[in-house]
Formats: sequence, C-alpha cells, structure tokens
Amino acid sequence: MKIDDKDTTKIFDLLGRISDADPEAGKEAESFADQFYFWEQQGASSLLIFKECEVDQVQKCFAGYPGGASSFYVPAGFKIKSVTLDKGTYTFMAEDGKSVSANLEELGRMWDLIPLGGGRVNESYIDWTFLNCSRKKDTADYTQRGIGEFTFAYGTYTFDEYQSKDHNFSIIVHVDDVNDLRTCLSEIDFVLNRIAEFDENSRNELAVKLSVTADELEMINLDALDYYKQGEFDLTYCLPEDAALEYVRVCYSKDGLPVEATFGNF
Repeated sequence: MKIDDKDTTKIFDLLGRISDADPEAGKEAESFADQFYFWEQQGASSLLIFKECEVDQVQKCFAGYPGGASSFYVPAGFKIKSVTLDKGTYTFMAEDGKSVSANLEELGRMWDLIPLGGGRVNESYIDWTFLNCSRKKDTADYTQRGIGEFTFAYGTYTFDEYQSKDHNFSIIVHVDDVNDLRTCLSEIDFVLNRIAEFDENSRNELAVKLSVTADELEMINLDALDYYKQGEFDLTYCLPEDAALEYVRVCYSKDGLPVEATFGNF
C-alpha cells in the first residue's frame, strides 16, 4: 500500500494501540501494512513496513514501543525478507542476503542527514543514510582553509560564525563522517561565493510565498546555512524575539533554485 504524510497520525495512533495491547490493533496493522512485525517479548514492540510512500522508490517503516514511536526510510532496492529485534537492535535481512543492524537512535539519525522540504529527498539519499546506520564513523573535528574549524555534535558538523561581507551566520553540514565533510566543503564555495545573491532570492521568495512585508524583511537576519551531501542547501532567518514564530527558511535545490519557503519554531 502507498502512504503519504497525511497517514502518519493514523499510523502512530495504531502503533500506540498495539503497545497498549488493543486486540484489534494487530489485525488492523496486518491488513494495512505490507509487512507487520510484533515482538511481545521485546517490550511489546512493533514494526509496520510500507513498500511505497511519499518519496518515490523508497519504503517507509514505523516502529512502535511502549511510550513512543518513530519512523525511518529504507531504499526500495533493499527488498526486506525479514526483520528481527534483539535488545533494541533491529536486523533487516534482504532477499539478496544483505543485512543491516541498527537501533532506533541510529536509524532516526537519517532525519538529520536528508534535505527535508521541497521534494528533495530521493532514493540515493535513503540508500546512503540507511546503509550508513551500521557503518563505523570518523567524527574528528576538521579545519577548512578559508573558513575555520568544523566540530561534530548532534549528528552534524558545524562552524559557528562564518563572516561574509554583509552576513554572519552558522554553517551546518549534514554529514556524520569527516570524509563526507571534506567532500562537501570542496563544493560549498558555490553557495558561499554567491551568498548575497541567494540572500536576495530568499527574501523575494519569503515576500511572495509567505507574504513577509518589506518592513519585516528588514528585521530578519540570516542565521544559518544548512548544506547537504548532494549539494542542496537551506537558508534560515531568525525573527525578532517578540515574533510568534522563531524562524523562516528557504530551501534550495542542488542547482541553486528555491523550491520551498517555510517557517516554524526551533
């Protein structure tokens, strides 16, 4: 069955009912999901797998456990034959004999690595992040000539205060290995050298898509550049302290084209 974002609330509710031992919830899950697993001896944990979701050529999994639930993607090319759970570690076996073992914390880190918004997530991102779960990482700090030292924390690399002619902002590179960081930093000049142009484009997008007024645009400051493995990036602007929201953001494709304007709270 194909699902999309609007099904998420229903699925999380179903996982909660399974954890609460609702006798009908398991039957509903079996008929709803393409694969359903339940481990009574592992804290009444459950897993629903859908072969199609809002991202083309990608599967989506929802894991439930007492007091909570989470989700993550699996590439379509990894055809799941079976899943086992032992002491918090899920082992996914593919039909071709490949396997991936990871806990929910490791699986959930993919949300820090993929460019959400604007339809930018694709199968190659999910293939990388899913297989990345069980790889050994090198998270050493790294100094980039012309920028400064990037430090690893909370699943990504950050340089806190990049200074351009008119802006002072953080750079967050959404990778969790120093070798991937080096690759990204060898390509990031495409954005940094044109930051004034992208800032102007972002402000135009915010005015058109979110109806941000000229006076409001004068009060916002560029706060962060988020850069992703395939070259996509986001520009995030902080709003004044008395504003109802904390930020507005413009998401860009790897070609430097704005694909979404959004807002929210940190």
